[in-house]
Amino acid sequence: GLEEAGLGSWSGCGNKSFLNITFDGPRYFGKNYYIAKHNGDGPGGLQLPGYVLPIDFYGVSTFEKNADIVQLGTVAAYPDGGNFTVDTENLSTLTPVGSKSYMALLEESGGSYDYMYETSFCTDSECNRVNKYSEFFLPPTDDGVRELKSFRRASFTKVDKKTWMEGIGKAYVDYNIPPPDAPFTAIPRFDSGVFVQPFDPTTSDSAPECFTRICPTEKDWKVRDPNLGTSPYIEPDGVLTGGFISGVTIASIAVALLIFYVIYKRGLENRERRVKEAVLKSIAKIMTLTTSKELSPSDLTEMFQKIDADGNGNLDKSEVKGLVDEAGVANMSDR
Repeated sequence: GLEEAGLGSWSGCGNKSFLNITFDGPRYFGKNYYIAKHNGDGPGGLQLPGYVLPIDFYGVSTFEKNADIVQLGTVAAYPDGGNFTVDTENLSTLTPVGSKSYMALLEESGGSYDYMYETSFCTDSECNRVNKYSEFFLPPTDDGVRELKSFRRASFTKVDKKTWMEGIGKAYVDYNIPPPDAPFTAIPRFDSGVFVQPFDPTTSDSAPECFTRICPTEKDWKVRDPNLGTSPYIEPDGVLTGGFISGVTIASIAVALLIFYVIYKRGLENRERRVKEAVLKSIAKIMTLTTSKELSPSDLTEMFQKIDADGNGNLDKSEVKGLVDEAGVANMSDR
């Protein structure tokens, strides 16, 4: 309407956007200041102020596997009334595509366009740089075709709060946005609203909570987020019964006893093998035998009697130990 009134035009190229995106659980806050400069083609070549268009988009995760975010409501400029309205028709969606991009779809009713889609893509591994492309379509013709009205390309860089505040302050100067206490008054309707600075970044610690000054209440959020941020698909807490704990304990004890038994059995086998080797080496050392002489029963009796110290016809542990100690081939304990 301003262009038709002979007030000139505002540039559609080289504009600035100052975007703030915040996630709070399933809640999505997308707040944007879109700043455009007047082309200096006002009456008599008059340079009019630029404008700062605030746009707030609020959405809620659906908790579905595709991680869609469904629109809660969108507010643009500074509408009259001051109350947030939850949108119930033509809801837009934000759908992640892969791990570095998402697509936004919005069907408008009664606005300057009928349908819009937008893609955003992270151009670096940390998603500090994002390229965004948007297309705006007119209502469909009689044959159902939507004509392209306009498109927009933008490149965003993630910055810290201090840099963000300094950047918007510089844009105020570059795009001729006057402060509210010194507005442009040469022409009516330019002394408030989008034609003045929404806040002073040199004196404020942060931007307004809601750029359009209209914020959703908890009651509004509950329309899309009835569980107030709690996923309906969270698994219940696990419960361990007494029987399960007892079973695990008994099984653990049984496994431990089995391990100890195997170790003990292998120890006995190794001990028996070492004793046999020691006895054989001792006999071989104290008895002089030739390979050409075969042992007679009397020879074996004589060998046994030398080892059987008490003459009872049996070899006990002390006699075997005495044989091994005398031969000096091993050290045996009294066990």
